[in-house]
Amino acid sequence: MSKRNKRRTAAPAPGIASPEPARPPLAGRLVEHVVAVGLAGVIFLRPWYDGITFPDKNIHFMWAIALCAVLWAASALRRPDRLRAGWPILIGAAFLAVVLLTGLDTVRYDRTYQGVLVWTGHLLLFILASNAFRSRSAVAIVLGTFAVTSLAEAAWGIIHLEYVLPMTRRDVMADPTLLQRYFGTSDMSTGLVHRLSINRAFGSFLFPNALAAWLLTGIPFAAGAAGYAYLKLRHTLRDSSQPHRTHPIAVLATAVAVFIAVAFYYSVYFAVAYPDDHWLHHSTRWAVYCIVPPLLSGAAALFFTRRHGVRAYWYLVVFIGMALLFVTELVALWLSYSRGGMLALLAATAAAAALLWYASRRSARSAPARAAATGAAVALLAASALWAAHTAPASAQADAQAPVAQGSQDSLPLDEAGIDVTLADLANPATMALRLTYWGSGLRIAADNYWTGVGLGNFSTMYPKYQYLGAGDVQQAHNDFLQMLCETGIFGVLLFMTFWGCVFFRGIRRILREPDLAERLWLTGLFTATLAFVLHSVVDFNFFNPSLAAAAFLVAGMQYASADAPGALRTEKRSARWVAAPALVAAVAVSCCAYPVFKLNRMLGGSHDYNARLAANHQLLASLQPEAIQPGRPSVLRAAQVQAVLPERADLERIGSLFILAADSRSLRPLNPGERMDINTFLIIRDPVPARAQALALAQQWLAHTREADAAFPHIPEVAAHVYQWYDLLMHYAAGPEEEARLIREALVWSERAVERSPWQPAFRDLHAKALWRVGNVESGPEQLERFDEGLAEFKAAAECYPTRPEVWQRYGDKAVQLGTALRQAGQDARGTELCRIGEAARQRAAGLQQELERIARERQAGG
Repeated sequence: MSKRNKRRTAAPAPGIASPEPARPPLAGRLVEHVVAVGLAGVIFLRPWYDGITFPDKNIHFMWAIALCAVLWAASALRRPDRLRAGWPILIGAAFLAVVLLTGLDTVRYDRTYQGVLVWTGHLLLFILASNAFRSRSAVAIVLGTFAVTSLAEAAWGIIHLEYVLPMTRRDVMADPTLLQRYFGTSDMSTGLVHRLSINRAFGSFLFPNALAAWLLTGIPFAAGAAGYAYLKLRHTLRDSSQPHRTHPIAVLATAVAVFIAVAFYYSVYFAVAYPDDHWLHHSTRWAVYCIVPPLLSGAAALFFTRRHGVRAYWYLVVFIGMALLFVTELVALWLSYSRGGMLALLAATAAAAALLWYASRRSARSAPARAAATGAAVALLAASALWAAHTAPASAQADAQAPVAQGSQDSLPLDEAGIDVTLADLANPATMALRLTYWGSGLRIAADNYWTGVGLGNFSTMYPKYQYLGAGDVQQAHNDFLQMLCETGIFGVLLFMTFWGCVFFRGIRRILREPDLAERLWLTGLFTATLAFVLHSVVDFNFFNPSLAAAAFLVAGMQYASADAPGALRTEKRSARWVAAPALVAAVAVSCCAYPVFKLNRMLGGSHDYNARLAANHQLLASLQPEAIQPGRPSVLRAAQVQAVLPERADLERIGSLFILAADSRSLRPLNPGERMDINTFLIIRDPVPARAQALALAQQWLAHTREADAAFPHIPEVAAHVYQWYDLLMHYAAGPEEEARLIREALVWSERAVERSPWQPAFRDLHAKALWRVGNVESGPEQLERFDEGLAEFKAAAECYPTRPEVWQRYGDKAVQLGTALRQAGQDARGTELCRIGEAARQRAAGLQQELERIARERQAGG
C-alpha cells in the first residue's frame, strides 16, 4: 500500500456507529440538525406528492430546500468547512447556466421557467446532502427518514394493489361521477379502463414504473446498510464478553416504534378490509396485532441489551430494519412489474458485485477478508441471476401513459377483480416498439434543435410535430438522456452526463480504496442505488419526475458525505464558502422567482380544479335552461357535481334545497342542519329563473377571478385558453346579439394570447382558428373575409403542428371547402375553386392517415 493510502482511515457509516472527532461549535451543530430535520421532512413527504400528479407542490418543496440551503450557507460563511463534491457542483451550476441560455430560445416560456426552478432545487438538494452534515446524528436523521419513507412507500404500494385498487374499481362502478373527482374526467376511456383494471403496484405515484424507480434507490441502500450492520454486529458480539447495564430508553423506544408501525399498518388494513366496522368489534385481533408484538419486542430488547450492550443492539436493529426494508421493496418491485426497473437493478447489482470482487483482490487485508468479499460478490450475482430468472428479458411494461393497442384489453370492461399481469404480458415486446417510436421522434427533435434544444420541459410541446404515425401520445421521451438532448441541446446533455459520470467515478474510486469490508459494503449500497436509478432512466423519465429526481440527488449527495465522513479521506481542501455564497444567492433568487407561479396556483388551483369549476358551472346553467326544464318538475342535480363551483352548503341552499337518499334507498328526505353531505346528496331547484341569474353572475365572477390570477404569471397558455372557455360559456347565454358579439371579440384576444404563449401546440392553434371563424360570422364586409382567411391559416398551422393527426387535417379541409364554396357563390370563382381544391386534398390526406392508423391497429392486434 502506498504512503498516500496509508494515511487514509476507514470512513464510518453515517448514523450507525464510529468514534467522532472534535465537535463544531454549538451554533453550527444546531443549524446542521435543523437542516437535517428540514431535509428529512422533504424526503418523507416528497413521494406522497408525486411531482407529476401534483405539479403545484413542486414549488413548496423547492422553497423548503431553499430555506435549508439559506440556513446552511449562512452558517458555512461563518465557519471554515471543507468543500465536498466540488466538481459535480461546478458542473451542475454550468448545466443550469446552459439551461438559462438555451431558455432564451425556448418554444414555451412557462415550462422552461418552472423547470429552472425545479432543477435549481435539485442542485441545492445535492449541495446540502453532500456538504451540510458533519456529524453521524445529522446524517442518521436524513438517511433514517429515507429508509422509513422507502419502507412506507413499498408497503403502501402492496396495500394499494391488494386493497385500494379493488375498492376504487367498486366505487367507480357504483358511482361513475367519481371519475371527475379522482381523475378529472367524466369519460371512461379505454386508457383509463386499462389503468384502473391492470393489477400493478404504483403506490402514491402516477405510474408503476415511477414506484420502481423510487424502489431502485432503496433496495441497494438497504442491502448495503444491512451488510454493514451485520458485519459490525458480528464484530461487536465477538468483542463483548462482559455483562452490560439495561438501557430503559432503548427498550421503551423499541416497544413504541413497533407499536406505531404495527398500529399504522393495522389501521390501514382494517379501514380497507372492514370499511363499515369499528375496531372494537375485533378487539381480540387488535390486541394480537398491536399489543403482543410491542411487548415481545420490548422484552427482547431488554434481554439483548443486558447481555450484549446497547451498541450491539443498535447494530441488530439496523440489520433487522434494513433486511425488512430490502425484502419489502423487492416484493413491491416485483408487484410493479416494471421490467425496466428489474433489468436496471440487475445490471447495477452485477456492476457492484464485480466492483466488490475487484476491490477485494486489491485489498491488503487478510485472506479471510478477501474470501468474504468474494463471497458477497458471488451472493449478489446469484441473487441477481435468480431475480432475473423470474422476469422476461423485454423492456418495461407499458405504463398508463401509453396507448392500449395490444389486443383484447381494449374491450375489457371495468371489473373489481382487475386484470393480473401474466408471463405473456411480460414477454410482450410491443411496449418496446412504442418506446422506439418515442425515441425516433426524439432524435428528429434533437436533429432540428441540436445546439439549443427546444427549452427545458418542452419535449411534449414539440412531440406532436415529430410524432410517428401510430405512435402513442406521450409527455416524456422515456429516455432522460435523449430528452435532455432535445430540451437543452448538446451542451446541456453533455454536462448532465458529466455530472453523473463524476458521481460514479468518485464512488468507484472510494470503494476501491476502502480497506474495511463493512464500510465498503455501505458505500457500494449507495453507489448501486444511484447507478440503478440512472440506468433505469435510459428507458423511462425518472429525472423529469421531481419526486424521483429528489431521491436520486439525495442519495448521490449522501454518497459523497459517506465517503468523506469525519476521520475519512479528505477529498478537497477548498472551503465550502466558495459554494455557500452562490448557493445563498441562488436559493433567495429562485424563491422570489417562484412566487408569481405560486400566486397563480393559489388563486386557481391545478388544472383539475379550474376545469372542474368550469364543467360544474356549465352543467348548472344547462340544467336551468327553459328547454331543459319540464313543467311542474324541479331540476335535480347531485350536490357533489355542483360543489366545484359552489363549495359551501350555504351557497347551494341559496339556489335550491338539499336532500339526501333515505334509508330505504328509494326516496329522498331533506338534509338535516349540520348533517354531512355525501355522494347521495342532491340539490333540488324549484325556481330556475333566479338560480339561472345567480349561476350567470357566478360565471362572470370566476371569469374575472381567472383573469386576475393570469395577471400574476401571464405566460401559461392553458390559463389563457381557460379564460377563453369562460367567455365561450357566457356567450351561449348572452342576453342579446350585441352582448354575444362583444364576448366573441373578447374571447378572440385570449385565444390569440394562448397561441403567443405556445405557438407550436396544435390545440391552441385550433382554438384560435375557431375564435377567428366565430368573429368572422358576426362581422361583415372586408373584415369578415379577413377573419376567415386568418382562421383558415390557423387551421392549417394546427395541421402542420400535428401532421399525423387525421382530425386536424379533416377540420382544415372542411373549413377550406366551406370558405371556397362561399367565395364561389359570391362571384370569386378563381380563389373559391383553389380553396376547394386545397380542402379536398386535406380531406384526402385525412382519409389516408385514418386508413393507415386502422391498418397499424389491426397489425398490432394480430401480433398482440
